[in-house]
Amino acid sequence: MPGTSTISWIKNLPQLAAPVLTAVSASTTQIDLSWVDVSNESSYKIEWSASGVGGWTQIGGTIAAGSTSYSHTGASAATLYFYRITAVGDNINFIDSGFGYANERTRGTALSIVQSVTGSTTTTGSIGIALTGVVAGNFLIYLVGQTDNSVVTPPPPSITSSPSITWKKLCGSPGGTLTGNTDIWGAFFAAGGSITCTAAWGSTAIAGVVSEISGVEAVLLGAQAYGIAQTNPSVDIETTRYGSIVFGVTSDYNTNDGATRTLRDTATELFYFRSISFFTGYFYYKQCTVLARKTLGLSAPTMTGAGAGTSMYEVRTA
Repeated sequence: MPGTSTISWIKNLPQLAAPVLTAVSASTTQIDLSWVDVSNESSYKIEWSASGVGGWTQIGGTIAAGSTSYSHTGASAATLYFYRITAVGDNINFIDSGFGYANERTRGTALSIVQSVTGSTTTTGSIGIALTGVVAGNFLIYLVGQTDNSVVTPPPPSITSSPSITWKKLCGSPGGTLTGNTDIWGAFFAAGGSITCTAAWGSTAIAGVVSEISGVEAVLLGAQAYGIAQTNPSVDIETTRYGSIVFGVTSDYNTNDGATRTLRDTATELFYFRSISFFTGYFYYKQCTVLARKTLGLSAPTMTGAGAGTSMYEVRTA
């Protein structure tokens, strides 16, 4: 009839709750995804992206309702992946949820130390450490520890090398104290070959270790921590990437020195050099097989009087 119309009524369906997604690297080629099961879903849909802002690709097909995990296999090593998950509704009683997001990097090949060379002086504040056969592009890390009781001014040592490369301070105590000063520096040796690395730190006696490492990330973003005036020379450091290596240096009174001085994490923390003057310089490292907060450094004996100093830096895989 004239003046009549047809009205279509649309049911306003409730939306499913968005799953909370977690991603954990399981290997160099696998990332494990998990979530808390929501109610009333008919299935789940998981997608991944290289950027997190587009290019989403579905994986796993239709994932059954009630599922709480999925493993993304066949991934590339040392690669960051972005994920999103949707709880799928039946469009009769519920519509699809919003997205739950997570991202994770697959594990890279564990770093290995190609070579480590040590040096020390009890008379001047300068030591030169020579390395040969360095692979072009490899990373060099220089750990320096004070081994006498001089007040170091200015606080940081200077690091130079022949041939010249650009050194960056990665971690260190502020210096200017009698509590054991330590520093950690790093540089990439693009040309490779032979190089002499020199640390100069006022007139204080110092000891040092230079290590060559391959496969290091181009932009250095590893965790770092230091302590001064310590009664127990160790620090807490939280590792951030599988396969990385945490390097540490401690400067401590030699009256507390001992060839059997133990490390905090004796199972995996490796002691490889010590040098004695008025203080003792200790140098050690730990391979990171899990991501965790660890207390690393030296254990007993407990210091008395002025304390020790400790610096640590995590060298990460690319």
